[in-house]
Amino acid sequence: MLIFKDLPPPALASKILQNSSIFCLTSRIEGFGIVLVEAERSGAVPIAFDSYPVAKELIDNGVTGILIRPFDEDEYSKQLAKLMSNPVLLNTMSIAGIEKSKNYTVDKIMDMLTEEEIADAKDNGKVIYGQKCATCGGENLRQNGTCKVCLDCGSTTG
Repeated sequence: MLIFKDLPPPALASKILQNSSIFCLTSRIEGFGIVLVEAERSGAVPIAFDSYPVAKELIDNGVTGILIRPFDEDEYSKQLAKLMSNPVLLNTMSIAGIEKSKNYTVDKIMDMLTEEEIADAKDNGKVIYGQKCATCGGENLRQNGTCKVCLDCGSTTG
């Protein structure tokens, strides 16, 4: 198990996700929770507290991952142990998560946004120079809060 006190470099974070089978999100609140989509896209099964509205949208409980009643640490550890000890369940959820993550491609997200929201992101997202996307190698990166967003492939870090 890896625990980071600070954000790892994007290339390392991407590599870790690609080599993980379970992704534990223990935060009490998230904005959109893009890291859950990134985990599902990489095949890592997410387990998270059901403490913010978008969690239910991103994780189909028992199908693409596991949602835990807010801050029930005993249940969290039980469900984590269940995933770790059941490779068939883990594989089934992983496949379902990969499929669900396809609902969050750049094109599909762009279709959900209004023209005003798109213009705002292009106008107000701080351009990041001198860095390449860890996923596609593109250089069209924008700072979005604490995240970096690749406008070429849609991947995010942070």
